[in-house]
Formats: sequence, structure tokens, C-alpha cells
Amino acid sequence: MDKAPLLRPALIDALFALPDIEGRFSDVQNQFLHAQGQRRPLVLIASAPRSAGTFLRAAAIEAVDGQLMRFVQAEGGRDATLYLPTLLAYFEGLYATDIAVTHVHMPASDANRHMMDALDLRPIIMLRSIPDMLSSLWTLLGEGAPLGFSFLKPSDFAHKSETDMADLMIDVMGPWYVQYFAGWKRYAEDVAGRVCVLDFADFSGDPAGALEQARCRRGANDTAPAC
Repeated sequence: MDKAPLLRPALIDALFALPDIEGRFSDVQNQFLHAQGQRRPLVLIASAPRSAGTFLRAAAIEAVDGQLMRFVQAEGGRDATLYLPTLLAYFEGLYATDIAVTHVHMPASDANRHMMDALDLRPIIMLRSIPDMLSSLWTLLGEGAPLGFSFLKPSDFAHKSETDMADLMIDVMGPWYVQYFAGWKRYAEDVAGRVCVLDFADFSGDPAGALEQARCRRGANDTAPAC
């Protein structure tokens, strides 16, 4: 059996150094994490559920010759938080892939923002009409398909009236979508150039153009032109 690779002391220190209660890292931690984030490219798609993120992810993997990876502890949750051990292992080169692509329905929470800033990650989100996404989600729920994010679906959902189904969509998922876009809007305004914002209408009309923007978000000494 092959021996597990030895971790550098600096990497171990970064794994066990606790950030503050808001997720902020110390100056020393930030310097180390920023340097790590420059070692390998990573395409981070943080689009909301039912906004064409899955299609964009698949296309991005082909475009950059990348590999799908998971960088959160529980990717099924719609309020996922980036998982530092997996990120550091990837940037350290402990996984057999040169370019990772990840897709997570991730809010721009303070903890996630501090993590993305420290590692110099360049997330991609997709703007889409909230009623359209709720309608798409409603259809998915009606088909009984796995959701891929946290949603306590009532066991009798399929037997509810359309009015009750609509109320559930609006009351439960509607506010989540509003908070999702409000958080990412604030992040995009606070840190210029950090967030790549695509529009579903533009993506539908020119998918190649939107994909090119995603391709330019790889980071890590990428040779592609800046977008």
C-alpha cells in the first residue's frame, strides 16, 4: 500500500489555525492561503438552484479540460460553506487533476467571502428571474427528482393543491433566492472584479460567450485573457 503524502508543516498550521468568529483569517493566514490559491486553477460556479448552473458546469469542464471536484463538506445543502481541507489539498497538488471545476449552490456569506478572498477565488453566478426558478423547481419537485440541496419537501407534496404548492414555493424558497442574490450583489459591489455575473438571458442567446467568461475565471497564473 502506498504511503499517504506528508503534509508540510505550514499546510498543517493553516488547517488547524482557527479564524475569528466571522471567518476572517489573520494576516499571516491570509498571506499563506493567497499563495496557495495561486498554485492551481479552479473554476468555482456558485449559481443558485435552477439557473442553468449544471449545464454551465458541464460545458466548463469540457472547455478547460477540467475535472469535477467537491469543495464543501456537504454539497447537498443550499447553504453550503467551502471546506478548507479539501481546497488546500487540491492547491497542494494532492489530487490527480490540473484544473478543478466545482459547482455549489453557495450564498455569499461572510465566512464564504473571507475564504474566497483569502484564496483569491473568482466565483461565477447566474442571474435569472426568481419566478422562473421557482417554476422550474416546482416542476422538479412534482417529478420526484432528487433536489441536490436542502429542502424539507412535505411527504404529501404531490397530493397538495396547486395553491398550496405555490404557497410553499413562495414562502420557503422565495426568501432564500432573495437573500442569495442580495448577498452576491453586495459582494460584487464591495470587491470589484471578484464576482463574474452572468445573465441567463445572455447565456441562452450566446452560450459560447458566457462560457468564455467562465473559462477566463480559472485564475492561478492563467494564460487565458482576462474577462
